[in-house]
Amino acid sequence: MLLVHVADGFAARNFDQLKLRESEEMKIDRDYLDRLRRDLEARGLQVDTRLAMGDPATELVKVSEEVGVDLIAMSTHGHRFVKDVLLGATADKVRHMVKVPVLLLRAQ
Repeated sequence: MLLVHVADGFAARNFDQLKLRESEEMKIDRDYLDRLRRDLEARGLQVDTRLAMGDPATELVKVSEEVGVDLIAMSTHGHRFVKDVLLGATADKVRHMVKVPVLLLRAQ
């Protein structure tokens, strides 16, 4: 199993171009992934993690193609139509850009 989180703040989106240091948000994101990994490994699963940086949809698609995943499972925030139109729906973009099944789960 590969757990991916995409940091998309200013530092993450400009990390390489501006040669920035990891932001506090990125450190928190990395810690979150590590906690999830440890919990799942304690349940007997083999887990890798990756903290990607940039546009969430683009980065998720890129990672899925690099790794060659069989399924993408994503949690969604459950925005309604107006917010999705204004903010763009990451899940919607991902499902249109990949050739593997996408499982969408509403975040709680």
